[in-house]
Amino acid sequence: MIRPFIPAGCAFFLSLFLFSYCGMNAAAAVFGVAAVLTVLFFFLRKKQKIIPWLFVICVALMGSSLSYAVKTVSDYMPAISLCSETPRSISGTLSEAEASYGKYYYTLEHITVDGVSVRAKIRISYRYQVSAEIGDTMTFPDATICELGSTPQTAMNYKANGIYIGAYTNADCSVTPATVRPPAYYLDLLRRTITNTLHLFMSDDYAAVSDAILTGNQSDLSADTLLNFRYAGVSHLFAVSGFHLSLWTGLLQYALLRLFRKNQKFAPILSMLFVLFFMALTGFTKSVTRAGIMLIIALFGQLIAHKSDTLNSLFIALTVILFCNPFAVMSVALQMSFLATLGLVTIALPLSESIKVLQKKCRSQAIGKILTFLLTTVVFSLVASIFTMPVSVCRFGYYSVISPLSNVLCLIPGQLLMVLSGFGVIFAWLTPLSKPLFLFSSLLDRYLIVITDKLSHLPYAVMDASDTVSAVFSLLFLAVILILIFLFRKNNKQLRRVTAASVAVFFAFSAVSAVTDTYTVKVSVADVGNGTSVVFSCGNTDILIGCGGKRGKDYRLTAVGDKIASRTFDLWLLPRETDTESAYAYELLGRYDYENMMMTTANFPRYLTDRLPENTLRTDRCTVKLDDTITLTYENNDAFSGARLLCRDFSCVILFRSTSDFAAVSEEWQSADLLITRQTLPQTDLSHFDTILISGDDPVIYDNSNIHSTFAGGQLTYRNSPLIHASVQEEKHDYS
Repeated sequence: MIRPFIPAGCAFFLSLFLFSYCGMNAAAAVFGVAAVLTVLFFFLRKKQKIIPWLFVICVALMGSSLSYAVKTVSDYMPAISLCSETPRSISGTLSEAEASYGKYYYTLEHITVDGVSVRAKIRISYRYQVSAEIGDTMTFPDATICELGSTPQTAMNYKANGIYIGAYTNADCSVTPATVRPPAYYLDLLRRTITNTLHLFMSDDYAAVSDAILTGNQSDLSADTLLNFRYAGVSHLFAVSGFHLSLWTGLLQYALLRLFRKNQKFAPILSMLFVLFFMALTGFTKSVTRAGIMLIIALFGQLIAHKSDTLNSLFIALTVILFCNPFAVMSVALQMSFLATLGLVTIALPLSESIKVLQKKCRSQAIGKILTFLLTTVVFSLVASIFTMPVSVCRFGYYSVISPLSNVLCLIPGQLLMVLSGFGVIFAWLTPLSKPLFLFSSLLDRYLIVITDKLSHLPYAVMDASDTVSAVFSLLFLAVILILIFLFRKNNKQLRRVTAASVAVFFAFSAVSAVTDTYTVKVSVADVGNGTSVVFSCGNTDILIGCGGKRGKDYRLTAVGDKIASRTFDLWLLPRETDTESAYAYELLGRYDYENMMMTTANFPRYLTDRLPENTLRTDRCTVKLDDTITLTYENNDAFSGARLLCRDFSCVILFRSTSDFAAVSEEWQSADLLITRQTLPQTDLSHFDTILISGDDPVIYDNSNIHSTFAGGQLTYRNSPLIHASVQEEKHDYS
C-alpha cells in the first residue's frame, strides 16, 4: 500500500475538526459507523482495489474518535467541572509568565485544586507581578476558577495548548522555589540570554525584530511593526517553523558532513538531536513540531540510505501531533503550517522543477539563477497564500494580497538576518567578530522594518474579508483546488494549469472585493463600555469618531483601528472632553496618523493639546465634506451633542449624550439608517432608525430586534453594501 498516512492523516484531521464543533455525540457516531465498516471490509478483503484505502480511513476514524473521547473524558471534563464561583486553593508549577494590557498571567502545570490533582494546565490572572521562575511552585489560596475564552474560537486555541481552565484572584499568593530546576527553566534561561544579548548590542527596535525571527518572541515588538509584517504577509518570519528549523539544520548538517567525511552517519544522527533540541527551545510549538517530525523522518531516511516521501512525512507528522493531542486540530499555527506545507509539496515543488528547466535555457547562468530564484519565490509565496487564505479569512478576517512581492523582497534578507544575528549571539564573547555581525544585522533589521512599512501601507495591500461570503468562498476555493490536485497529481502540465487558474481566481476575488469595498459602508463600534469609540470606513476614507469608554479598554478600540490597513484616518473627531468620548486621546495620538482633526472648544488638558496637529479645528458646530461623497455634520451644545454622517444614500447619527434633545436640531437628524448611542436610549421615535447600535457595559434587554449592544455581542460592525443592504456582525474577542 502506497502512502498510507495520507488518507489516515486526512481522516484524523477532518474528523477531529468535526468533533471540535459537534462534541462527543459526533465522535460516538463516527466511531460506530467506522467500526461497522471495518468489520465489513475485513470480510470483503479479497477485493484489493479499493478496500485497503477505505480500511485505513475507517481505522483512522476509530482512532481519532477514541483519542478525542479519552482526552475529553480523562482531562477536559474533570477540569471544566471545577468551574464555579466558590473560591478554591490552587497550587502548581509555573510553566509560563506573561504580561498583557496591564495584567499578569501565570500558566501552571501539575496543578492541584483543594489538594486534588488535575490533569490540565490553568491560566491565572493576577493583579501584581510575582517574582517567580519556571519550575517554582505558586499557590493561590483564594481563586475563582472559570472557563477560558469568551468565544468558542478562543477557547479552542487554549485547548490546543492544553489549557482548559482559567482563574482570577486578588488574594496574596505564595511562591516556593524549586529545589531541582526542570529542563524548561534552562531553555527559558537560554531564550532570555539570547534576548538580552541582542538588546545589549543593538537598538531596542532592531533587537526586537532579530529576537522575533530567531526565537519567535514577539513581546518586544512595537504594535506598528508587528502589524506591518502581518499586513505585508511576511509574519511567518516571526512564527518559528520549518523555515527556521530547515535553515539551521541545513547549515549544521553541511558543517557535519565536512567534519565527518569518513563516517557520513554522524551528520544525520547529530542533526536529529539538534532538531529535538530546537523543538524544545521553541516550546514544542505546533508548527515547529510538525517541521521537526518531517525533518527527523528525512534524516532517518538518510541514515538508512532511503529517500523519504515528503507528502507522506507531512501526514505522518500531522497524525502524530493529533493523536497525542486531538485538540491541536484547532491550533491556528498548525492549520496554517500544515496547509502551507501541503501547497508547497503538491504544487510548488513540482512547478519548481519546471522553473529549473527554464534556467538551463537561459544563455547567462547568473541571470538564469536570479530569474529562477524570483520565479520560485513568487510561486511558493502565491501557493502558500492561496492555501492559507481560508484560515486567515476565517480566523483573522483579512488576507494579504501583497505577500508574493513582500516575500521576494524579504525572504533572503530574513534568512541572512537569522544567520548573522544567530552567529552574533553565539560569538558575543568575541567582540571583534560579534560587532560586525550585529552591525549587518541592524542594517537588515532596518531594511525589513522600512520595506514592510511601505508595502503594508499600499492601497489594497490587505483585503478585509470578515464577512461570511468571503469565509465560505475561501473554504470552497481550497476544496476545489485540493480535488483538482488529486485528479491531476501525476500530470505537471495540468498542475500548472490548476495553479494558473487558482492564481487568477485569487486575484479576481481580490479585485471584486476591492471594487465592492469601494461602495461598502462599514461602521464599527468598539466594545469599550459606556462610551463612544466609532470607526467609519467607505472606500479609501476612514474616520475616527470619539475615543472614550471605560479606563483600561483602549486595546479594544485599537483592535478595531488596526484593521485600517494604512493606519491613517482622514478625519478624527474629538466631540467632548469627558472620558466617555476622549479617554484614550493621548494614547491614540502616537499610534495612528491623521489627515485632519476636529475637536470641541472645551479646555482639554495641556499635555494633550500640546501634541495636537497645528491644523486642528476647534469648533462646536460645523459641516465637513470628504471624498466628494461623505459629509459629516457636528453639533455640540447644552441641548444636543452628536454627529451625522452622509455617504451616498446611507445616513448615520451618532449621539455623544443620550439625553440630547432632538427638538434642538433639524428634522433630518431624527431619522437615519443607523443610530449609534450609549447605554441609555434617547427620548425620540426610534422607529425612524432602521438599526441601532449601543455601546454599553450593563446587561440591558431591548424589545426591538434591530437594537444591538456591545455588552451582548462585543464589537459591533454594521455593513451596508451593494450586495447586502444592511447587516450587523457581532464579534466577541478575548483580550485576556
